[in-house]
Amino acid sequence: MRDMRSGPVALAGSGGDLAGSVRSFGRMSHRTFGPASALLDFLAVAFAGYFAGVAYHFASGKALPEAGALWGVGVAAGLIHVLVGQGFGQYKVSRLIAGAGRVQGVLVSWLTAFLVLAVVLFLLKLGEQQSRGAIVTLGLIAPALLVAVRLSVNRAIVARLSDGVVAGYEGVVIGTAQELDRVMPRQLLATHGTRLVGRFQLSDSESAETSDGDRSVLQQAIEFARVNEVERIVLALPWRDTERLGEISAQLQVLPVSVMLLPDRVAQSIRSASLLSDGSNLVVEISRAPLTRVEQAMKRMLDLAVVGALGVVVLPVGALIAAVIKLTSTGPVLFRQDRVGFNGKPFSIYNFRTMTVMENGPDVRQACDGDVRVTRFGRFLRRSSLDELPQLINVLRGEMAFVGPRPHAIAHHNEYEKAIAKYAHRHHVKPGIMGWAQVNGLRGATPRLEMMARRVDADLWYIANWSFWLDLQILAKTVVEVVRPRNAY
Repeated sequence: MRDMRSGPVALAGSGGDLAGSVRSFGRMSHRTFGPASALLDFLAVAFAGYFAGVAYHFASGKALPEAGALWGVGVAAGLIHVLVGQGFGQYKVSRLIAGAGRVQGVLVSWLTAFLVLAVVLFLLKLGEQQSRGAIVTLGLIAPALLVAVRLSVNRAIVARLSDGVVAGYEGVVIGTAQELDRVMPRQLLATHGTRLVGRFQLSDSESAETSDGDRSVLQQAIEFARVNEVERIVLALPWRDTERLGEISAQLQVLPVSVMLLPDRVAQSIRSASLLSDGSNLVVEISRAPLTRVEQAMKRMLDLAVVGALGVVVLPVGALIAAVIKLTSTGPVLFRQDRVGFNGKPFSIYNFRTMTVMENGPDVRQACDGDVRVTRFGRFLRRSSLDELPQLINVLRGEMAFVGPRPHAIAHHNEYEKAIAKYAHRHHVKPGIMGWAQVNGLRGATPRLEMMARRVDADLWYIANWSFWLDLQILAKTVVEVVRPRNAY
């Protein structure tokens, strides 16, 4: 068992290759293909609507209506077509690259969109305000333009793939030697948008349990993925080795990334033609990243909005708290402690000091009811949660979110990770100042393991069911928890 890292890994790690930097700067992300194609489709239909109206009225000798009326139908038809195409998966990279069925898919999407447009015009009684001849002309002109656009997009994407100037999700491939030999990086980039930056080889022997050597390689791969912020893990393993595949998949669950399984030799040879209708390769997504980039952006915007709204109040209150801490006890105002955050990476969390001790090592004792280490003013801060105000600094730095699973000290993390299954899954999202567990009363000390297990279950439920509205709900409940503190010592 040895670590076989491909060439791109060295380039990614060194950062000193000028030519590599120039090529990276000139790369076009595959993520832009879908939105760009959708925009071109919209413009094609919108212009088709305008010119269809002009052409029909010119041919029939009728007076041209206002420009707004000419553009209106085309813009509406363009929006409907893009929405329908998105629903049909027409803007997936694999579909844009595919040769078979690309024209047929465009025509089906347009026909559906045109029928929806007709129904909308009828239900809203707008048909009487629009020329039927112009609408029919649009129905004939638009598909020709859409097919021309799709063929042009296809040629452009294939050309850029051939030139090697397309950037995708950075991924690591892990597999046996026989299966790794069949992995083609360019095909992965073309069909699944994954650009390989790491390659790790496992043993070819099939057994019920993963060997120590393979475990070592997996740990190297996990560490590499964390350090290099890899976005995808690709597995190239025999499907018949189910127990080994299950164990490897379970170990990779500690990473908050998508884990994909490529077809092995047998699956590749017997897969049905129907699976290839869009020209893509069959792939099984064993686990997905918990939040998409759009969802992460929405969550980050909420964090910054909350911090900005609280800033005016927090600054004077924080200054007053700092002064009282200095006057009532000896020691620093702020207390820093190492915690485990997103993707298992450690960070320093900030709190107002509430104790006479500054524990931050392998032995950290949780605060409990009547704890003599807590100062008199510190007890008030902890019960009111005001001691956590400095964590807004962590939110601004991007180490935490306002809403998310509470981060634990490294000492407690190491203990619970061994004792509670799927504990590490809590790190699939950023830790938060307040979480679903806390607003449901699961706060404070956890002297019994089952108490922490309940908190972990609540955190995992939050990750699995995250939505923007759920975060807003937790923010509202947080206000109640501050007014009515429970289990806050």
